[in-house]
Amino acid sequence: MNSIDHNHIDQFDLDQYLLGKLAAEESAVLEEHFVDCSQCIHRLQTTRDFLQALRLVAVQDASKAADNPRPEMRRYFWRTPFRNAFAVAVCALLAAAILGVILAINQIRRLRYEVMQAQSISAEWERRFEEERQAALLAHEERQGIERELTAQLRQMEADRQREQEHRAVEAGAPTALMRPGMNVPIFSLNAVTRSEQGPVGSASEVPLPRSPTAFILLLPLEVDLKYEDYRVSISDDRDRRMWSRKGFQPNRYGSLSVVLDSSSFRPGDYLLTVGGVTKQRGLTPLGTYPIRIIKH
Repeated sequence: MNSIDHNHIDQFDLDQYLLGKLAAEESAVLEEHFVDCSQCIHRLQTTRDFLQALRLVAVQDASKAADNPRPEMRRYFWRTPFRNAFAVAVCALLAAAILGVILAINQIRRLRYEVMQAQSISAEWERRFEEERQAALLAHEERQGIERELTAQLRQMEADRQREQEHRAVEAGAPTALMRPGMNVPIFSLNAVTRSEQGPVGSASEVPLPRSPTAFILLLPLEVDLKYEDYRVSISDDRDRRMWSRKGFQPNRYGSLSVVLDSSSFRPGDYLLTVGGVTKQRGLTPLGTYPIRIIKH
């Protein structure tokens, strides 16, 4: 930015500058401003053209007066009141031209300021719109992520609930979805062994099962008198950890207990099934053990 602005330029008289009547310092200030200001250069050019036109008119009038053979008429002309009127008219035209230039410059400056202000407001609105759009996209993505998580949780809960229902149904001895009517349910009859016979590996009853989930039935023949009010069946794994237990069994007319199990609850390996009789006076009495070996193919 120059050391002066347009308001300061208006304090100077451009025609005085063009006529060389300004001081050297003032002329230097104006010339420094004219280097970078196209508006003032335009004003300067307009004023220069106007002054040159006046000089041309004055030269033409002087030339005509020199050719006039009646110098007394020329001296009379400049002595009449018309000289004052001509000077007033010239000053008025010059003032009107300068005023028009000033008004045009002010109008251009005002329009330029309004355009810059409109551009600034438009840029601000565009920035706010982009921020709101980005925030809306982010909120939409977060909402979709939450919905996906909730859907996955609901599916997992539903699967857990179905497995829990099937597990309870198996423990209660009720048919599950794996035991549809007309379906061939594998049935395995186990042999009880005494504690002294439990050691050999070959004493375990093999139970071959498919790898896909299915229900199967174990028949437990009882080799004792049926004098118990209730029977309890428990299953432990090869680490002697109880993994299933239920009471309330009653033998059928052949003296056997029927246990319905789900193959998905067992992995291949050795298990020990124990049966006990329950009475009110004596409590639980061990009746027999049934070692089994689960094989999946």
